[in-house]
Amino acid sequence: MLKVGLVGWGAATGNGGMNFDIARLSPWIDKWLCPKHPHLDWHQPYIKPVSDKVICCDRENDLGVYNDFLDGLDAVLYVEHPYLDLTSFDLVDVCKRRGIFTVCIPMWEWWPERKHWSQRTDMVWCVTKYTRLYMESLAKYLDYRCDDCAWYHRIYGDRWGVDLEQFSFVERKQAERLLFINGNGGGKSRRKGSEVLAIAASYIPDVKILMLTQNDNYPTEMPENVIVDSTNYPSKTEIFQKGDVLIAPSHWEGLGHQLYEAQASGLPVITTDGPPMNECGTDWLVPVSERYPYILSGKQIPKVIADPEKLANLLRSIQGCDIIQESREARSRMESKYNLKEVLLDLKNAIQNGMQVSILGKVGNLGIRSTVLYENLVKDAWYAYDNRNFSKMVMCLTQSLQCSPFLKIETVTDWLDTFMKLSVESGKPLDTYSLTRLSEWKDTIRNQILESNT
Repeated sequence: MLKVGLVGWGAATGNGGMNFDIARLSPWIDKWLCPKHPHLDWHQPYIKPVSDKVICCDRENDLGVYNDFLDGLDAVLYVEHPYLDLTSFDLVDVCKRRGIFTVCIPMWEWWPERKHWSQRTDMVWCVTKYTRLYMESLAKYLDYRCDDCAWYHRIYGDRWGVDLEQFSFVERKQAERLLFINGNGGGKSRRKGSEVLAIAASYIPDVKILMLTQNDNYPTEMPENVIVDSTNYPSKTEIFQKGDVLIAPSHWEGLGHQLYEAQASGLPVITTDGPPMNECGTDWLVPVSERYPYILSGKQIPKVIADPEKLANLLRSIQGCDIIQESREARSRMESKYNLKEVLLDLKNAIQNGMQVSILGKVGNLGIRSTVLYENLVKDAWYAYDNRNFSKMVMCLTQSLQCSPFLKIETVTDWLDTFMKLSVESGKPLDTYSLTRLSEWKDTIRNQILESNT
């Protein structure tokens, strides 16, 4: 039975909510290592329902807890990044050494393209089509540069989902209550588009709009027809009860949970006609008036601006109109494609597939003979040997032959040199006599080196 460990926040954040859903709805998640968020407390509504899986810890220097957590796991899963302080505990590197498969659910806008952990993660699951296109393009770019990219051949998924039991459907009949959810404002960039809403609302002063916000991260001069509600509602389901239509003119999203949760609740959605927002299935898309580069934590990403005048025209055109059909279609769309339980089952199957897939079987047709790929395979062979997983060692060594930059006999010498180097680095000098006496090693040499040369 597959045993996967989840690593990530249990705080009241987007990632915290995703981690909670994964832990709660996935029997194959064996345990959840839950580091303390740098600024927020553990969110008990996320922790208590899955307390039998949760292992709370500090983000750094809890080495005993981290290592105990890894015991008995086949794979480790993290949303966006590995969370632990990598200077004290490099989670990806330790998993490699222990023969544990690593899986990340990346958010395209935050993904660090050339960090050690991001390049050495074994597999990625993409939450949108746009994320998948980005990751596939990045993989080809890294390979062209001869950079490390362990997940090149293991890019899965193009969607996430909603817990349909949590977000029960209430049919909306008329577009009377127009709802904008600012949340924390989307950071300094005001990613949720509150300034677009403010301009659009100024064009239609007689149309009332309810804005729910957790702070004051929005334009100070909001029009009088925008009613600001700073109530801290205890649940997302209660938030969606406040509206009939969701307005979401985001500048960008990693996923955009509210676009899907609102539709599951019966609210038709208005959003920006830019990826990945325009993937959510709604027909009410607002054209982009501007698009320019934006620096997010040192990374340049595209920032799109929904046209406020066209948003205003759309709001005016639907206010008070019959939306029964749109409400039903929104829920039906979520049921047919975005049921989170089904997505998580697909994720589980992808992890099992990813753990078995041959690296060269996926990329061989592309003609890639990468020295980096060869080096990674030999490293993985040593990690497997160090964990006495000799069958995996044989598989990695055999695959490495197909992309080796050396002659076959030179390749064997390089295997031994690499094994010795990695053994010394781990503080356990290599016993070459024991290694070369292994039946698996001798069979590999005989089958792949000697017989192939006769």
